Amino acid sequence: MHKLYRILLAGAMLAVASSTTMAAGLGAGGINGGVVANTVTVTPNDLSNSSLTLTASYTLDGTGSLATVTSPSLPATLDLGNLSSFTLTNGAGFTFSAASGTFSAFTVAGTKYLIGSLMGTASLGALSNPATLSFTFTQIGSNPVGGGFSLAVTAIPEPSSVALAGIGLAAAGLFGLRKRVTK
Repeated sequence: MHKLYRILLAGAMLAVASSTTMAAGLGAGGINGGVVANTVTVTPNDLSNSSLTLTASYTLDGTGSLATVTSPSLPATLDLGNLSSFTLTNGAGFTFSAASGTFSAFTVAGTKYLIGSLMGTASLGALSNPATLSFTFTQIGSNPVGGGFSLAVTAIPEPSSVALAGIGLAAAGLFGLRKRVTK
């Protein structure tokens, strides 16, 4: 019986300790980014070249915890030879900094595609969370390059949520222990 009281006491202490602190991070949210028409510069001038540098002006439209993130047209440079150097900002406290990424450049029926994703950290003021930025650029023949991107922020659970899950597991273990003792 003493084991039961110790487990319940430990669960109650965990719940009290964890409910007094909040997760210091952004909640779930995202950003849809639009590339401003006729602002994309590709060096060398071939979207299917895997060592290109792409510069474009973009706009941001946030959702969820990032609903306040918007921006005027701002420039950004994506160097496929050094994806971890990519940074996206709105000039008002929001920043996405890439740590790694992957991409694929290919041509189908005369249309060139550049598709990829960057993994990194999204920060808004003092709060930050892991995030993934997905991008797509297309070019038909020698027409200007067009494209867009989206950013998904991964929510980090609050400690009280983790504590509640721990208490649930402890309770399930207690019910199993109780059945074993009564047999």
